[in-house]
Amino acid sequence: MEDAFTALCNCVSNQVKLCIPVQSDKFVLETDASANGIGAVLSVIREGRKSTVAFYSKQLHGAQKKYSAQELEGLALYQSIQHFAFYLYGKEFSVITDHCGLERIMSRPQENNRILRWALKLSNYRFSISYRPRKENIIADCLSRACEEATPTNESNLPLEVQERHPRQVVPS
Repeated sequence: MEDAFTALCNCVSNQVKLCIPVQSDKFVLETDASANGIGAVLSVIREGRKSTVAFYSKQLHGAQKKYSAQELEGLALYQSIQHFAFYLYGKEFSVITDHCGLERIMSRPQENNRILRWALKLSNYRFSISYRPRKENIIADCLSRACEEATPTNESNLPLEVQERHPRQVVPS
């Protein structure tokens, strides 16, 4: 699984061709959240083909790491739309997420004040939310996990040539 993830990250980071959107394009925003970060991909559908416009990835901090799964996915949705507001405001667009509960976030009253606040702020946007299983939401998932903190357990998983170029430095006490 880790080899496939690494191969995908290399493929995405080495061979990405971004497109410039035009007014007539239909936008698609794919979002995901993990325990350490959020990620999103903004794409357009042009002539039946999906083309990538931009990527977004952000590491979680402090209290955000304690959010529930629904709050994390809501945060990913909220911050991704805010980040891409230049492209999305005033246009109808689709949001794709791997959290099925997020589909109902805009359609029913919220007991969670944080999610309610986000829903109110997003009410100025025209979008529909649809569910896609995690294994099909690959790029957004990869971007949300790109924010993992460097720890001794995952530093040892780096390729050998990276470990040799960037050895851990021990500071004498």
